[in-house]
Amino acid sequence: MTVAGALTWVVLVAAGCATAASGGTPGADAGAGEDSGTASMDANTDACPSHQTMCGGACTNTTFDPSNCGGCGKACPSGVCSSGSCKAQCASGQKLCPTDAGSYCANTNSDNSNCGTCGNACPAGQACSGGACGASCQPGEMLCVIGGRPIYCANTQSDAQNCGSCANVCPSRNGSASCMAGACTLVCNSGYLLWGGQCVTTVAFTYTGADQTWTVPAGVTTVYVKLWGAGGGGGGPGGWVYGFVGGAGGFTSATVAVTPGSSVTVIVGQQGAYAFPNGTAPGYGGGGGDQMPGVDNRYGASGGGRSAMSIAGAEIVTAGGGGGGGSSRTNVGSNAGGAGGGATGQDGFIIVSNAGDTAAGGGEASAGGAAGVSAAEPCLPAFAGVQFTGGQAGCDNYGGGGGGGWYGGGGGAYDEPNTMSGGGGGSSYVGGTGVTHGVMLQGNGAVPPSTTDPSYLSGVGVGGPVSGTGGNGLVVIGY
Repeated sequence: MTVAGALTWVVLVAAGCATAASGGTPGADAGAGEDSGTASMDANTDACPSHQTMCGGACTNTTFDPSNCGGCGKACPSGVCSSGSCKAQCASGQKLCPTDAGSYCANTNSDNSNCGTCGNACPAGQACSGGACGASCQPGEMLCVIGGRPIYCANTQSDAQNCGSCANVCPSRNGSASCMAGACTLVCNSGYLLWGGQCVTTVAFTYTGADQTWTVPAGVTTVYVKLWGAGGGGGGPGGWVYGFVGGAGGFTSATVAVTPGSSVTVIVGQQGAYAFPNGTAPGYGGGGGDQMPGVDNRYGASGGGRSAMSIAGAEIVTAGGGGGGGSSRTNVGSNAGGAGGGATGQDGFIIVSNAGDTAAGGGEASAGGAAGVSAAEPCLPAFAGVQFTGGQAGCDNYGGGGGGGWYGGGGGAYDEPNTMSGGGGGSSYVGGTGVTHGVMLQGNGAVPPSTTDPSYLSGVGVGGPVSGTGGNGLVVIGY
């Protein structure tokens, strides 16, 4: 199921939606943005002054032309265009001033064409400061010179149209821009999320148990994605004394080049679980389960599934799932599941009973995590992880399953008197054509990474408590 909202790393960037460079009279952006119209493809600036654009055979300033706001053919329903964006109303301290091309929001304290009031233009060689024309600017302001002549005074520390330097306009698409200490700050309108310095639309994908398909909207050529792998289940004490928590899922984000109209496949990992008395099959997303359902399932838990995104059948972004927890008669040490994420998942934890006992390995960049090894018990050994799928625990499910991932973590091992070790975490992956800015973070024990991210949902990717389930994964796309 897809959910649109303010979650919501994956993000997409629509082609042609960049703010036009400002060359006209400045005015701070504010108010709710309005999207309408389709940009004409006949824009030609060759025959127009440097601050104007040829639209429909005439030169116009797309900074404040309500019929061509930010680009040819982009009409503003409100009739108000300021700094290349449609506005419902002017910000505090501004006035709606008419021009030959249409009205725009002017700061009459600093606008050379509307100094003190609309239509009052300062003479050549003078600039508007404090609502009056003069030869110099007020303290704290800079005289901005365009085309070889002074045009206006601006406080480059607080003016969103001249932030840090003259004519450096803070982007305000789908939000309200401000300038603080010479740096742009953007507050998004309701329904949009700040991502990569832009206010974007997001789509969140939660666990459904099946592949989900998303179609790239028209005009979108780049998306930003965020993924959290699922957490492993927590092991139970069973006939012993102590159970141990599952490992958290990992976090991955990336920028992905896409083709409008193409399909993207999304996998959202299934939570690992403690499922006494019926056992657990391998989970969706590849979390390693109990290899013998219906036997003795009182101890270990399954690993969490990976979350992933694929295009044309090729998986290009993956967040590893956490390993399932195990059990022991002692709490000196740990048999917890390893966390998923990173180029290599975390090894499962182990309380060594005999020399030669080894922990389940985390999934690696090009190989599954090694199976946990029992030095003394002769029963069925654990399984190593393979690509996408975690290994299963050994000997009557005595241990945690490995987390799913680009390569799955290994299954935990059993050895008397205290070893039912945790499964290894699955690895993450970022790769393929058009995939850039990849980040892969590993969980910290049962706590997933990036829980303060505005797209994160409570409980996603957490490692399960003793005898409990982990958190499902999450995938977010922004555009």
